Amino acid sequence: MPKTVNKNDNLKKNFNKTNPNNSTTKKFIGKPSTKITKNIKSKKTFVKKNQDKKFSNPKKEVFNFTTNKDKENKENNNKTHLKRPSKVLENSNEQNHVNDKDQHLKTKTEKRKEQKERLKFRKLNKNNGELIENAKNLWQKIGNSKNEAEKLKTIQQLVELVKGNIFEIATRHDASRVIQACIKYGDKTVRETIIDESKGKIVELTKNHYGRFLVLKLLKYANSEQLPAILSKFKGKVLELFKHREAGPIIDEVICSYSNNKEKNIFIQELFGPEYAFFKTDEKVRLDILIKKKPEDAPKILAFVQKFLNSITAKSNLKLKTVHIVMNQYLNAAQPIDRSQMIHDLVPFVSDFLASNIGLETAINCFIYATPKDRKIMLKETKGVVHKLCIQESNNSFKVILAILAHVDDTALLQKTVLTEIFTETSTLVKSTGGRIILLYIASAHQVEKVVDLKKYIAPDILNVLLPIPITLENGQTVYTNKKPHKTRAKEIMGYCASNLINLCIEHAEVLLFNIHGIRLFYEVVIGTPGQKQPILDKIVTLVSQQLDDQSEETKLKHVMIDPCAHRLLKWLIKDSGNQIDASYAKKFLLLLI
Repeated sequence: MPKTVNKNDNLKKNFNKTNPNNSTTKKFIGKPSTKITKNIKSKKTFVKKNQDKKFSNPKKEVFNFTTNKDKENKENNNKTHLKRPSKVLENSNEQNHVNDKDQHLKTKTEKRKEQKERLKFRKLNKNNGELIENAKNLWQKIGNSKNEAEKLKTIQQLVELVKGNIFEIATRHDASRVIQACIKYGDKTVRETIIDESKGKIVELTKNHYGRFLVLKLLKYANSEQLPAILSKFKGKVLELFKHREAGPIIDEVICSYSNNKEKNIFIQELFGPEYAFFKTDEKVRLDILIKKKPEDAPKILAFVQKFLNSITAKSNLKLKTVHIVMNQYLNAAQPIDRSQMIHDLVPFVSDFLASNIGLETAINCFIYATPKDRKIMLKETKGVVHKLCIQESNNSFKVILAILAHVDDTALLQKTVLTEIFTETSTLVKSTGGRIILLYIASAHQVEKVVDLKKYIAPDILNVLLPIPITLENGQTVYTNKKPHKTRAKEIMGYCASNLINLCIEHAEVLLFNIHGIRLFYEVVIGTPGQKQPILDKIVTLVSQQLDDQSEETKLKHVMIDPCAHRLLKWLIKDSGNQIDASYAKKFLLLLI
């Protein structure tokens, strides 16, 4: 039988012949591939691959064959990397490598100094770089100077320096404040110079992120002769500027803060259609009046306004007062379908309308005309601001809360959202006019059949917010904005608030008894609130029984028997004894008065 030759043995013999002094050879345990054998024959080395366990194959073991010569070459390479580089290197790549190493040896101060030098170099290389640098140096002198004469002289030098380049400097992020300082601290001639040069580019400055601040300064410091010239540059551009992200707040400020009623009317007309940008009337124009005058143009006008409002809503830019004015007019003039669609789009942004008086009216219209589903979402959006709306004295923000209480049929949801927030801080609530009116509505609404019967307590302009509004559909059917009867809703609300009202009257009797709204609230709680009323009456008895002799002249005027409001409450309670109040308390009041 012929002797079989093992391929592994042949490979070992060939390798040992070529490397007789090799001391690092290892035995083969696996069968090498044909590719490895070619490598061994040609290069006489085999570099071990897949050293990492993650990529190694446990079934086959791969070996590394290296010669002594290869080891020497590897050691020499390592030594060259460890050598300190010479001062002058011919190779540019090696020079960069040395610079990187030296960079690590520098301190933070040196690095920062180099960065500042590079930044200064880049700024000087920009357009008007040297001019802007000189202007900024003069600007610093203006800020540091305390002498008004020196400051004005420096401003005049600065204006002469930047003259002809004001637009370029005003739109630069690092130089815009230089021109603003000239407007703020300069005299009439300085402002005239800047206004004359900027007047032709007012619209471009308004659209610029940094230039718009110069426009605000021009509007603020312009005199009665200069202001109309600036405002005239915005005519015909209102719609374009409102759609711009940077220019929207500026044109809103122009209309609401710097325009008189005639100019404001002209600017707002441009939002009703393209023809009104050119053919304006001096008469005050409202959208509903305009539609009545031109019924044939009503669809076109409403479609144009709707498109404008949709674009503003898409950009979430609904905090502008002019937008509030147009939105409120649109909701009052639009068809029911278009109005409900617009309100549906406004639901996430209802809190943006609470910043201005006209915005509050828009928010009220949203709650009145919205669907029950949209009202639920809007109530969640007002979370956290209910108490603030109740006590805010600057505007009639409490009307929004009254509209919610009068038009939302889901009283369980009201109890979870609005009613719990109303009674969070009762000390501030009873001291504010709006808070007392809201409490009076809650205490008295369930005792009347119709909302109109509340006119003895609530003023007519506030009462209009509470009235249900009829809506005529396309099929001629008339429906109301709320489905639940007024008395049913008021009783459910009173059921949630009865205990809170009683505790509030006991805790803050000293405040409520000396105010006209307070005594009305006190009286309605006593005669109409379900629950134990004895603690309230006991509180009044203790206040009446206080001795006048033990008090000073100032505190005597605040005694229950002397104050006209508190005295009137006692009169009402004595008259009503035997009906809603225990007659024994009337006797106590009379004995104390005697």
